[in-house]
Amino acid sequence: MAKAYRNHILIPAVLSALLLQGCTPYQKNTVTGSESQWYRISDSGRDAYANSYMWNLDLQNTEITIADEIEGAKVISLGGYHGSGVAEAFTILPDAPVSDYYVSGLPDPQDYSTDITWQDLVFTVHIGKNVKDVIRCASADYIGIPAENRIDFYHPVCYFECDPDNPYLYARDGVLYSRKDDKTFDELKYLIPTGVTGPVYADLPLSEKLTGTYITHGEDDMSVAEVFCTEDTIYMNVGSYMNDSLYVYYAAKLVPETPLSDTESTEIRTKVRAFSSFSKAGQWWDEAPEGYILYAEEDSLRLEHISNGLPIFDFETLQRNAEAPRQFPADPEELMPLLTKDDQIRTLFPEHLLVKSILSVGNIRVKILCDGTMTVIRDGEMPEIYRGICRWTLNGDIVYSLTRLGYAKQPYTGRLQYDWQNQTLSAEAGCAPFIPEGEESAVLIPVN
Repeated sequence: MAKAYRNHILIPAVLSALLLQGCTPYQKNTVTGSESQWYRISDSGRDAYANSYMWNLDLQNTEITIADEIEGAKVISLGGYHGSGVAEAFTILPDAPVSDYYVSGLPDPQDYSTDITWQDLVFTVHIGKNVKDVIRCASADYIGIPAENRIDFYHPVCYFECDPDNPYLYARDGVLYSRKDDKTFDELKYLIPTGVTGPVYADLPLSEKLTGTYITHGEDDMSVAEVFCTEDTIYMNVGSYMNDSLYVYYAAKLVPETPLSDTESTEIRTKVRAFSSFSKAGQWWDEAPEGYILYAEEDSLRLEHISNGLPIFDFETLQRNAEAPRQFPADPEELMPLLTKDDQIRTLFPEHLLVKSILSVGNIRVKILCDGTMTVIRDGEMPEIYRGICRWTLNGDIVYSLTRLGYAKQPYTGRLQYDWQNQTLSAEAGCAPFIPEGEESAVLIPVN
């Protein structure tokens, strides 16, 4: 268990530096004296972001207000980047003499000679009307306050309220959502109070209901399906294992009649095409004209042929941390052979740049998520779909490792160059998934 420290604060995630060349300069630091909420203002003076809230250890002082403006600059995000690109988080920190409190991870009673208690301490965070995004937030450590014959530890968590005039965000039941897609923010998941669950399964869009890893066990075999969605299409990559050895693999492309933004449907009529490198000379199989019905439940996924009702598969959903075999590259260690001696992998993607965009060139579309998941789709009569991971390097390149759906895990690896000014990616010879047929190189541009 983590030890507690009385004379200094350990906040590793908050203070880690991340060098990103070309970011908007946020150099000036200022504070509102009455609320102890710190902001960093851009050099232009037009916008700012909220970073540390300094808490005075008063258990009644749990209201945080994110201002609309600070010194004439609009406050547009929680957390952000400053200087040459240092990541700075919105977080709650103790503001008192170091002799007045302890700081710890989850407290362990064995570390103390007195009794201890620990609990969430809920801060109500009022979001102003100009906040557009959540760039970087960090869960604070437990803050211990000495009491009579014990130490009471408090873990700061946040219950969000949002200005109704904010056109970008809204809050429901203490959870912050984006109006653009009605999604929550991964950066805030460790700041949610116990008992506040965020969106329930029934309220999720169909794309989020379906996305995940599904598994079924036979007596001697096991099948795993990884499911992900694009704007209007569902993709599955399925592998079957016998004695831990992969022996069958195929991909499926589902085009549902129901929009994937729908939150009501759990039975979806869909067209299905499948593909495996094992058969038909690498061509997609013909589409079944009758179609299928996809049944999506919180703990299972089933695909039945409309004409005879026979299931194609019926998998139980794995939890996100389940140790299921992966058909796609997922471990950043797999990228190490791609690095030169001058490279260094960044621990965080610059979310305000590429990772919020879909990029394209010709019939190729590329999507990169903030966790480094990369999807490449080469559309056409016989589409090619690639999925895996990528990471930024300190010199601005992106290294990637991808697997093509319907194939065994035989990664395509390589390196792309990023243009900070135009926010484009350049692919040179050897980056096959990113270059249109007949071309030697390509520039992928953002799609709005």
